[in-house]
Amino acid sequence: MNKQVLILGTALTVSLVASYLSWTAEEGTDADDSIVMLDADVGDLESISWDGEKLDVEVIAKSDPRGDYWWVTTTETRRVPSKKSHTEPDEALDDPEAEETPAEELEEYEDTVKVFKAGKAATDLAESLAPLEAARVLADVGEDRYEDFGLVEPDATLVVVRKGKDPRTFKVGGEAYGTRDRYVLSDDGKVYLVDQDLLRPLKYGTTRLPDRDLHDDESKDLTNVTLTTVCPDELDSDCVDATVELTQHNAQDAANAYWAVGDGEESETAQAWLDKALALKSSGYVQKGDEPTELTLRLQLLVATGDQTTTIEIQSGLDADGKEGWYARSEHTRELVKLHKTQASEVVEDVESVVEL
Repeated sequence: MNKQVLILGTALTVSLVASYLSWTAEEGTDADDSIVMLDADVGDLESISWDGEKLDVEVIAKSDPRGDYWWVTTTETRRVPSKKSHTEPDEALDDPEAEETPAEELEEYEDTVKVFKAGKAATDLAESLAPLEAARVLADVGEDRYEDFGLVEPDATLVVVRKGKDPRTFKVGGEAYGTRDRYVLSDDGKVYLVDQDLLRPLKYGTTRLPDRDLHDDESKDLTNVTLTTVCPDELDSDCVDATVELTQHNAQDAANAYWAVGDGEESETAQAWLDKALALKSSGYVQKGDEPTELTLRLQLLVATGDQTTTIEIQSGLDADGKEGWYARSEHTRELVKLHKTQASEVVEDVESVVEL
């Protein structure tokens, strides 16, 4: 009897496993193979849109003489508490002594729109979507099963637009138990399991997608940096307008590479200052309505490699609140960006040590 139970139990287990694989794996494919949901090349992508409950993201492919890049618009929706009196206006007019009842807590929604150039995260995102591959496709999933996978009220909608083709729409549902996969309903009616890491750059677009760099050159590729200081009239007379040529020697030999003023000897002072200047990062793009006033050029860097030059302008000005702020613009950023005040001011203040070499 026990032997018969064991045999039947084993047969049942095998049957259940086979049924599970048959249900989850696309017919004619190995369950371990990836499945193409969206066939595309990166160069075909025109836009990628994410419509979520709290965040909408639109990533648009752009191009200019400098090259191809991604431009992003995000709209973040936040709940903002507000209060509304229970006392009606007409009632207050009829009885001036009428007491106002306690205010009712309400919820309003406030949208914050940001635009910015995307960095490497957007390039990686595009590559992950062209083609877009699923870990698994679920077989025979009708609309009556959508609720099981969080697809009746999906968390987000992903739309990918390709050149010369109809847009593709994907509804992102719940998370599969015990995995890092999300259920995704394609506009072809199929339900897929997709690695949620592919979708995170969109879900957290405001923090993951922005480009923080002022240039896109690697240290080993730099040949020289032309430094020009500018002294605003209101600054102390100690400030000196100057232009200094800094040259990197043995650039391709990391162990022996060094910076010098022109063809001079190695300068640790120049190296230390350049390390700080070239490491400056954007804290965010200047948004419409927050443009600074009284912008003044303080420092210009012409960063050269073998085949291109990037002009970085460091400026000071007054922000929307009338406080001093620091800003930058380059061919890489395309638009004006904000800098961290402490880092930018230190670079400008310490430039004197390089000018005096």
